[in-house]
Amino acid sequence: MIAAAIFNKTAHCRSLSDFLFFKGLNYFLLEPSVLSKSNACEGDNKRKRKRENVSGQNETEHRLIQLPLNCDALQRVPFFDLLILVTNYTFFSILVYIISDVYCLLFPESKEINTSTIWISGAFILQIHILTKISVQKVASRELFVDERNTLLCASAIFFLIAFTFCAFSDKIVDLDFGRGYEQFFASLSHYLLSSGFGHIDSNAHSPIMFMVSISLLYSVVASAMFFPVLQYSSLYMDSDKCGAAIRFLLHVTFLAPLGIVLLYLRPMVEHLTENEYFMYAQLRMVRFVAVFFWAILRLSTTKVILRTFLNQPKDKISEYARDRLNEENCQRKVAHFASYACVTSLQYVLPVFITLSATLLLRSLDRFAHGETEHQTILNVILSHEVQEPLWKFASIMLLSTQFLVGVVGIVGKRTF
Repeated sequence: MIAAAIFNKTAHCRSLSDFLFFKGLNYFLLEPSVLSKSNACEGDNKRKRKRENVSGQNETEHRLIQLPLNCDALQRVPFFDLLILVTNYTFFSILVYIISDVYCLLFPESKEINTSTIWISGAFILQIHILTKISVQKVASRELFVDERNTLLCASAIFFLIAFTFCAFSDKIVDLDFGRGYEQFFASLSHYLLSSGFGHIDSNAHSPIMFMVSISLLYSVVASAMFFPVLQYSSLYMDSDKCGAAIRFLLHVTFLAPLGIVLLYLRPMVEHLTENEYFMYAQLRMVRFVAVFFWAILRLSTTKVILRTFLNQPKDKISEYARDRLNEENCQRKVAHFASYACVTSLQYVLPVFITLSATLLLRSLDRFAHGETEHQTILNVILSHEVQEPLWKFASIMLLSTQFLVGVVGIVGKRTF
């Protein structure tokens, strides 16, 4: 209750979002009558016309107005309030998680419900809701071409097939133990029903196919919502080549980090690392958690680099608009579109990171979930037991990281090819 009251007072604070996304960045607008000046005085001579077009384009580039990007300038921009809300809520949930972690460290015998589980679960749901809302609005938009909608539908089907195949063979490939979790769920449920006066349930009499279909369907929805944001991230990652060597190295490490984290879940890697008596399985789980946390910090630290690359696109596009002979109103609207899309771009960049981090935090929080050793179980004990929850959140972490890396690679290949 205290945490909820504190967050209620700070939910709409803009300083954190301004520091992470906007402070120090600029956006561009086009001065009136610039395009008409750049297209004037077209002569009969071809060489002269070419020279006038080039000079007009240079003039247009120099007449772009550069304005500071801040929260005051973005108040009426779409998704501005949601960006403030999800950023504040996510970081506040992480703060609650850290405080709860310290409490569990000081009082390891405590049997109280971990408060951080509730906050991180709320953050996870909010993040997925906003990401799917952006995707639905984009799909329903008239600006989206039919081919792009068909691409998204095909990607959804591919994600579903990949997830279903992964569920079927995951126990042989990665450290997931889906089968053991499924059997443990039915064993706990059977014990709960017997203690409540109902009959016994045999896990062998129920096929896990419907469970796999449900998990794969949920994953395909989330992965489809991530599809275009990750493609945009890969495109901006390729375009941010004007940065210094240190920033480029940081961007490369950030892009490749999900692959390294997924490798830590492979069963051969787990067996190789844990065969040493000095490196236990619990330490490997901590390494995975720290790796995801470190990757999230790297992604957040490069947010302004990616967003600056997006906001600088009008400087490259303005010459194209001049060549296409766009009228002044259309050109102004296209240039202003980049600034109005700043909040959506920021959300599309950080939400996949927030969702992956929330899934990882839930994996660790539910691992420490203490329901007490009582003779009679409750349905909450059955659902939130460690044996049931661990495979689910491991699956979420692995698939979210794999999706961001593989879709990013597809985006890079497509950008270089087409």
